[in-house]
Amino acid sequence: MQKLIDSVKLAKKLNFPLVNCHPGAVEKQPQIEKCWGWMIGVFKKAVKLAEKNNIKISIECMEEKPKEFVKEPEQLLRIIDSVGSPNLGITFDIIHAYTHGEERPLKYFHEFKHKVFHVHISGHSKAKTHVPFAQTQTPKGYIEDFLKQIIKEYHDILSVEGAMNVPKEEQLKIIKDNIRFLRKIFP
Repeated sequence: MQKLIDSVKLAKKLNFPLVNCHPGAVEKQPQIEKCWGWMIGVFKKAVKLAEKNNIKISIECMEEKPKEFVKEPEQLLRIIDSVGSPNLGITFDIIHAYTHGEERPLKYFHEFKHKVFHVHISGHSKAKTHVPFAQTQTPKGYIEDFLKQIIKEYHDILSVEGAMNVPKEEQLKIIKDNIRFLRKIFP
């Protein structure tokens, strides 16, 4: 909770319009129902501060992994509806949705686009959730087709992931490669 509050305060200082957050994970399944009340309380408190400072908080729906807490858009909506603020929305991550099935990203995006504040894109491999586009193991043209479809409907913040946890000297090459990939789609 404190990290989220601190992030909203930092966003205010830096004049950023949005704070993205991961909803956390649980160790054991019986803890999940206990977590809902706590999770909603955290977001209510953070959103009050965000509203005062004209900042949006965007919650990311997580990938299909055993300990992830919020993996389905309906779970995100449970939090968003319980908090009841226009300053709380969804970070749509194409690859997190992809881990639930190839058909999920477009389905999820179209179902919940009215609540999407932020979009994350990257490649995906069997070993790692976020990789550079050049290393993706998604079907040929999958990411390109997805981006061409959503860009008609989404005109806000789009973040490219996949250059994390690599040496600095490799990061610049990855960023340049990712830009070339995107320019082929959006000249």
